[in-house]
Amino acid sequence: MVSAIPSTEPLSLEDVTKTYRRGAAAANRAISLTFRAGELIALIGHNGAGKTTLLNQIIGTTKPSSGDIRYGTASLVAKPDLARRVASMMPQMYAPLTGVTPLQAIASIDRLRGLSGANARREASTLIDQLDIAQWQGTGGEKLSGGLRRLTSYAMAVIAPPPVLLIDEPTNDVDPVRRPLIWRHLRRLADEGHIVVVVTHNLLEIQRTADRYVLQNGNVLIDSTPRQLSQQARTTTLSVSVRSGAEITTTPPAARVHPIDQDGRLLLDLEPTHILDAVAWVLERVDAGEVDGYTLAPASLESLYEGITDDER
Repeated sequence: MVSAIPSTEPLSLEDVTKTYRRGAAAANRAISLTFRAGELIALIGHNGAGKTTLLNQIIGTTKPSSGDIRYGTASLVAKPDLARRVASMMPQMYAPLTGVTPLQAIASIDRLRGLSGANARREASTLIDQLDIAQWQGTGGEKLSGGLRRLTSYAMAVIAPPPVLLIDEPTNDVDPVRRPLIWRHLRRLADEGHIVVVVTHNLLEIQRTADRYVLQNGNVLIDSTPRQLSQQARTTTLSVSVRSGAEITTTPPAARVHPIDQDGRLLLDLEPTHILDAVAWVLERVDAGEVDGYTLAPASLESLYEGITDDER
């Protein structure tokens, strides 16, 4: 069960700018966005693009140099204590777990958010089961793998969730089996009425989940829904699952050929005139035992992202 204190107010950023040192480049500048209840927003961009700074400004640990952040009519800049009541954040860094177990750590946050001891442990156990980490719930934090510490940090951020959830790189170090569990849980939280803002570099995963993409590079480059983005696409993406140990030595004509990623996936962006040759090529690779499967679909978020950021350089 997803505990829900749904958002009834929009979260608005009004001309938010942050400069850490006089004369230095702004970490972010003139950002104006409105996030609404029930939205799962993907905040994407290069390292150093100001994404984490933006989350820290919302939660109230970093004060904007100018501009305002409002939850409904209340200013979270003027009232940072309110920010930490209406929002919760999962940071990039691991939660300090030395000497405590995942169950203890998650239940302690539940109690801080108002549940009694027994109810807190029950809620924590339910979330632990949903994330498939019950096997380690009694293990000392110092003995946990990076992925398990990441899952524990995620659970601590979303247990008894407040209206706004700020999640920074949730699937880093998490194994492929449990990554989808995180995305499904985040999707349920948004569907329950929470505002969910996720920073991620995993564009394939977020493409399946997000309602909206905000591409940031200090300022907002694009704020779009998946449908709007797909309508901008001029290409089709062929996604090829390369068999482990196979070597792909040739590729068909393509607008762009992406390197094979860590999951053994090769992406080719195809103009309409490329498609027939590409399909013939991939069928030959299947017959040769080099490819396990393939999909042909409108241009991926990854391809669109690369095209937009290339234009900005």
